[in-house]
Amino acid sequence: MHLLKELEVKVLIIDEINHVLAGTISKQRLFLNVIKYLSNELNIPLVCSGTKLAFNAIQN
Repeated sequence: MHLLKELEVKVLIIDEINHVLAGTISKQRLFLNVIKYLSNELNIPLVCSGTKLAFNAIQN
């Protein structure tokens, strides 16, 4: 968090977010909560790319 603030990151881009589906449901939720927390704390947009299946998993 400190480093991202120090570097003045403006956007968080995650490619192939579909790989999060490889983990257990609890690990998926943990990861999604962490990236949401980062986006909110740093007040930056979050951009993810991946398969439609990953999009559906993120929305749940």
